[in-house]
Amino acid sequence: MLQLLKAIEESRKKFKELKKDGKNPMFKNNFSTITNIFDSCKSALEENGINVSFHTYVNETIQKDVLVLTLTHLPSGEAKTSELMLIDDKRGAQAVGSAITYHRRYMLQAMLNLEADGETDDDGNEASKIPTLKTTKKEPEVTKENMTAKNLVD
Repeated sequence: MLQLLKAIEESRKKFKELKKDGKNPMFKNNFSTITNIFDSCKSALEENGINVSFHTYVNETIQKDVLVLTLTHLPSGEAKTSELMLIDDKRGAQAVGSAITYHRRYMLQAMLNLEADGETDDDGNEASKIPTLKTTKKEPEVTKENMTAKNLVD
C-alpha cells in the first residue's frame, strides 16, 4: 500500500485547481462536478501510474446497489478500494444513475482528499441536517397568584 500512497501524494502536487461550475438549482450554489474533479486530477494520477475505476454490484443480502471505487497503482499492483451503498428513494434506472453520479463525485473527493466543496456548496448538506426536535408547550409556572382551587383541580 505504501507505493500507492506515495504515488497519490506525488499526484496531489500536480492537481489543478478545482472548478465549481455545477449549479444546484434548489439551493442556488455551486459545486465541483465529476467532470471538474477528473479534469483536476486525471493527468497527474496517470503520470504516477494510478488507475481510477468504478463499478457497481447488487448486495444480495440487503438487496441494495453498491458503488465501488478502486485506485490501483499499476506499477506495483497495490490497490485501495472504497464501497458505498447507493441509496435512492424511488427505485429505477434514473434514480440509480443519479445516485451513482452523485456518489462517484464524493467518493473520489474523499479517496484523494480533495477540497471540492466550500462554504457556498450545499449539495447534500440540506439532506444531512440533523432534525430539530419540536418543542412542547411549556406549562405555566405555578405561583401564589395562579394557585387557586380551580387551577389545582384542572
